[in-house]
Amino acid sequence: MADEHVAGRRVRLAGQSLLVALLLSGGAALAADTHDAVMSRIDRVLAATPLIDGHNDLPWELRDRFQGDLSKIDLAGDTSRLAPPADAVPLMTDIPRLRAGRVAEQARYNSPPFDGLFIGQPERAKAALAQWEKNNPKPQVALAEVANHIDHIRAVAGADHVGLGSDFDGISETPAGLDGVDKFPALLAELARRGWSDDELGKVAGGNMLRVMAQVEAVSARLRAQRGPSTATIEQFDGAAAAPASK
Repeated sequence: MADEHVAGRRVRLAGQSLLVALLLSGGAALAADTHDAVMSRIDRVLAATPLIDGHNDLPWELRDRFQGDLSKIDLAGDTSRLAPPADAVPLMTDIPRLRAGRVAEQARYNSPPFDGLFIGQPERAKAALAQWEKNNPKPQVALAEVANHIDHIRAVAGADHVGLGSDFDGISETPAGLDGVDKFPALLAELARRGWSDDELGKVAGGNMLRVMAQVEAVSARLRAQRGPSTATIEQFDGAAAAPASK
């Protein structure tokens, strides 16, 4: 009887293990199917809308690290493998990763570090920033937090008024899961899982930027037809604003 009891218990355990294995494999397959379905949506969105990274500092890094000499770097290769300067991190942008991230445009006017803070006093600016960083330890940030920010902007201003600007190659640390230009589809996939429609994903990827730039071009054409380019300086504008109105 004891042998029969042990044998029966072994059969039940084997059956339970098989059931667990089947459930786990089924769950993995379902997760894979869900991921594939989401990424298929992202492929459709990015096929219709160019992804625009409106804030990328690669030009500044090329100037700083290679003196602007493009013959010293092969952007068609993996730039993350290049040894960075002692006080810097590997590059986050190159042509293969731009293609993997489906990035169509990168644009930003790059300004030096600490610009706008203690202008002309770089040592004071550096000390002030060091003190601020000491008082405000860096949080652990992941791709989900970036998606939270985009969700918040949509809630406040609407899906027509949000876009992407990474600051890749202008930052020393990146969110986990969003460490280079090739990870933009993963960000869009996270938004898709949160209920964003394909139309909204297209807007945040680049549609909004294209709409705004088209409106900018229309205003530019209208102003060019009305008058020539302005040569006024900020100081002149400030002086005009400060001057008392004539009676």
